[in-house]
Amino acid sequence: MTASLEQQTRRLLYHLRKQMNGDALDRMLCYGEPYARNYGVQIYALRDLAREVGCNHSLAEHLREQNVRELRIIAVWIADVEVLDSATIAPWLNAITNSELAEQTAHALLSRYEGLAQLLCDDTVLREPFVAYALLLAASRCAVSDMEVVQHALAALDYHPNNALVARAAVAWLSVLDNPHALLEQLSDTPTARLVREEMSWR
Repeated sequence: MTASLEQQTRRLLYHLRKQMNGDALDRMLCYGEPYARNYGVQIYALRDLAREVGCNHSLAEHLREQNVRELRIIAVWIADVEVLDSATIAPWLNAITNSELAEQTAHALLSRYEGLAQLLCDDTVLREPFVAYALLLAASRCAVSDMEVVQHALAALDYHPNNALVARAAVAWLSVLDNPHALLEQLSDTPTARLVREEMSWR
């Protein structure tokens, strides 16, 4: 008989408690909303655990709703990106409430999502700082190069005029594009845009 979502969650929590790492927890730096519970388990261990679980979208959706750091990170690694569309991607974007979740969601989910270009042209989602950070990181991972998409998505620099994370993600993306310096001339004069220009000046 297949274990219930609650049973599977309890099993994961059992493994997480065995790998609790107070030293790692003390060293963690994360911007944004804190987790209700954080066991300090290293990312590589969470990815190993996610590989053991395998693709399990119903469990992923259940874990996403738990305010436990490790469960929410495992969720993005076991989610089935093939079943996501413009309607079902929203809860995953809404769950990006801090920089760590942004980075993990970008890597595990958004960089493989077929509708990434559409999201990069959606002003509503780009206005959310951690979502914008995640989307730009995902674009850099899969080297989105459509210039219309790039130019539209760079509006995130204006929406977040003093945001070092958005600047970092924009630099990562611009660095994998051909002739990115032509795009720099179009940026407005904000602290975020100046950070991007400064970083790109020596690349």
